[in-house]
Amino acid sequence: GATATWLGTIAFAFQIYADFSAYSDIACGVAGWLGYEFPENFHQPYLARGMQDFWRRWHISLSTWLRDYLYIPLGGSRHGTWITYRNLLLTMVLGGLWHGAAWTFVAWGAYHGLLLAAERWWLERIAPRLGARVSASSVAAVFQVALTFVAVCLGWVLFRARTWVDAITMLANLVGLGEGSGGYPLDTTGTAVLALAVGGVALAWLREQARWDWQRPLWARYAVLTTCLAGIVIWAPRVSAPFVYFQF
Repeated sequence: GATATWLGTIAFAFQIYADFSAYSDIACGVAGWLGYEFPENFHQPYLARGMQDFWRRWHISLSTWLRDYLYIPLGGSRHGTWITYRNLLLTMVLGGLWHGAAWTFVAWGAYHGLLLAAERWWLERIAPRLGARVSASSVAAVFQVALTFVAVCLGWVLFRARTWVDAITMLANLVGLGEGSGGYPLDTTGTAVLALAVGGVALAWLREQARWDWQRPLWARYAVLTTCLAGIVIWAPRVSAPFVYFQF
């Protein structure tokens, strides 16, 4: 059903983030031991307040490369509105094709290119009319984070699908038009881990955006971290999944 498909889609969003961000951090840490300093590759991407912000936070090494070697050489934003939209679309389509020679990756890239162009149009034409006070409000911030996350999750459906049939089936299930097949199976453990991941992102948002800090004794922090680590140690042996991004 739609609920299970949405849960599965969100679970995949956190899986691919935890997967890629974690081994990027491992690479940065190992490089640091050897005396090299690697730049940060992920910076809380699911707290992004828009697609531009998302690509400043997600896979920063790739998004920077796409900007410097594709978007800017194509002309960037220097030759008018429509050329800028074209450059955004071409850059993201090529970025999607970089992930694999499949039409689903092309569609994923085109989807992000269209979102970036639409967001640029909104920021230039509509947002100034709303006023800075509305745009800067806490409610607006929550809405922007939620909307961006949902948009990214819909893109992950195209990214994960192996065929157009799979993608269409998943998208149909998300809006309740499917026949109940094609979703992501979730067991009780998977649902619990997903809930913990969403809770962790919510706490991170409170800390970063709402200037909220967790004022607790040091022993309590270590107790929480130890509990999380114990849960991972107990749960991890139950699954055998390769790194998602190793195929790219």
